[in-house]
Amino acid sequence: MLKRYNRIFGIIILLQLANAFAEIPLQWKVFTSNNMTWMVSSSGVFSFSALSRSIKTVTIDEARNVDTISDGVEYEGYLYLSTNAGIYQLDMNSQSCERIPLLNDTIIIGKIGSNMDYIWLATSNTLYRFDKLGREWINYKLPETNKVIMGIFSNDDEVFCSTDGAVYKFT
Repeated sequence: MLKRYNRIFGIIILLQLANAFAEIPLQWKVFTSNNMTWMVSSSGVFSFSALSRSIKTVTIDEARNVDTISDGVEYEGYLYLSTNAGIYQLDMNSQSCERIPLLNDTIIIGKIGSNMDYIWLATSNTLYRFDKLGREWINYKLPETNKVIMGIFSNDDEVFCSTDGAVYKFT
């Protein structure tokens, strides 16, 4: 059993090393929930069950072609994904997935964050806030435009957007 775990994680490490030399490096994010490990890459979501010792590809949307994931974050049993087909909320317990449409159903790809009340999406010039209860989007302009967003973090009181040259704090 231990050999199989080592082989699975060895394959993941080899994929990361192989892609480190590619033109666009493949980024992996790993999250755990109950007896499951969730792996998010730029091309898909995979779940690993410690009970069945198996990896499966997770279907994000059966109706839309989701072939690029730009970011993912976990918050209280939900995996939030920013994709080329929109924003998705994946329930890590039931494995059900819900698409969260943006304003006018536009597709906006960026770095994603979440806290108790909101989903946050940051692009090179705008910070978007989705109210989970009210189900509505509000956007805020970033102080500088055309900056590469490196990450986003929320501690429930403040939101931080980091770029290649600054960190912006929203309260």
